[in-house]
Amino acid sequence: MRGDPGIPSNWYLIARRDLEKARRDLTQGDVPYALILLQQAAEKACKGWLLSRGWNLVKVHDLVFLLGEMNAHGLNVDWFAMTAAVLSKEYFAERYVSWDSEPTPHETEARTLLHDVERLFEALDVP
Repeated sequence: MRGDPGIPSNWYLIARRDLEKARRDLTQGDVPYALILLQQAAEKACKGWLLSRGWNLVKVHDLVFLLGEMNAHGLNVDWFAMTAAVLSKEYFAERYVSWDSEPTPHETEARTLLHDVERLFEALDVP
């Protein structure tokens, strides 16, 4: 999406779109791509929130890193740490050549991850 990367609402718009697409992909049984989109939705929501707090944008895809930045900016999101680690791992395993030999999470686990990302959106008050 084109636009000013310094404006939080631009990140929220893409985050919301990625979340909706993740829901559709999960419903259609495309778990690996749904997980990529869940990671992207969470990443963009976190970046939007951080930018709204004066954070300087960092090009990073690691949700665990972003959670640390959010904690440093006054929001405790430790409850999301396990989901962040799983989604980051899945993102890199699916998007890059990887030595990861663990199987992709099953649909049931993916639905739990979806729920956690939805909860993150609520915690961040993503419009």
